[in-house]
Amino acid sequence: GDINAANLARETALFGAVSRGFAPVVKFLAEKSARLDVRNKRGQTLLALTAPRTQTSGTPQAMLDATALVLREFGVKE
Repeated sequence: GDINAANLARETALFGAVSRGFAPVVKFLAEKSARLDVRNKRGQTLLALTAPRTQTSGTPQAMLDATALVLREFGVKE
């Protein structure tokens, strides 16, 4: 399948991995040429999904921080 396929919200598998703080999966997808310069339908970037949240999302912030580090290692900027 297409690693960059998106759903109706224009979110790829990478969006799912980032929003759940799955840093190893994010690294795997990035190494397999997943696009890192994407925005979802709401205009959010991948790094925006790792930002500290004012409401509980269920994903520990430490996991999101580790995911942000992986994204930055692959050159992702705000």
